[in-house]
Amino acid sequence: MGRGDDAGDVIGRVGHTGNSTAPHLHLQLMDSADLLTAKGIPCAFAEYLSERGEGWERVERGIPRRRERIRSVPEATA
Repeated sequence: MGRGDDAGDVIGRVGHTGNSTAPHLHLQLMDSADLLTAKGIPCAFAEYLSERGEGWERVERGIPRRRERIRSVPEATA
């Protein structure tokens, strides 16, 4: 896996471990590699879908809220 420096780089793989009902990815950015002193850094996305009620709403240039369920925007088909 790459370092995730550029748009489109692989930053992780989705897995299905632990107590979950579906494959998922946990992502956390920190200001330090020291887990005891590091502070979380907000992660902004160019676009994503956010689960709202019974459906999904498109969000552009947003930072997901804590525990917000999101997914990628499907690529347009030709």
